[in-house]
Amino acid sequence: MIKVALTGGIASGKSTVLKMFKELGAKVLDCDRIAKALTRKGNRGYKRIVKEFGPEILDEEGRINRKKLAHIVFFDEEKRKKLNSLLHPLVYERLEERMRRMKEDVVIVDVPLLVESGGENLFDKVVVVYSELFVQLNRLIIRGISEEEALARIRSQASWEERLRVADFVVRGDVDIEETKKEVEKIWKYIKNCLQENERCFKIEIKDRQEVHPACC
Repeated sequence: MIKVALTGGIASGKSTVLKMFKELGAKVLDCDRIAKALTRKGNRGYKRIVKEFGPEILDEEGRINRKKLAHIVFFDEEKRKKLNSLLHPLVYERLEERMRRMKEDVVIVDVPLLVESGGENLFDKVVVVYSELFVQLNRLIIRGISEEEALARIRSQASWEERLRVADFVVRGDVDIEETKKEVEKIWKYIKNCLQENERCFKIEIKDRQEVHPACC
């Protein structure tokens, strides 16, 4: 199986790109959904988080209040790192279990915190979705998030330069949607061609990741 990671900053357009891959016929997995399942009441992630952050992050029904937790970790780097150290190993464990059961030749995995979690080596290719800062801010504000919190969320994540270092492909998420779609189609075509011709083109060593292919190869 060819494992392709899709990553990018918050409000970069990553979900839209994932949907485009799915429409092209790709099997997709979403690490955010896995994380949410793991943090449901009673699950392993839930128990770890409540033990660390205490009952004050719970709502009246004993579920994790995601807004409360987000407000804590986006303004405190040490607490954010602690949360990630508790949850990321469980997410990758569950992800690998799912991928082992799959029969598809290719899977596109939405991994929002790929760089932050050091998970790039688990994948054969990395697609990074990029959007300008002001676009990310506007999208978050439209969602009802204050500018202060929006900036905190963006700055809590890996920088564009850090993501670029692990990227094999870059897709613009802040351009006309048809342009984004064309870039996604080029990447998918390349992946399918590699499968048909020679899967070895996917086996890129980290030291060889010097040239970023902007939606083509």
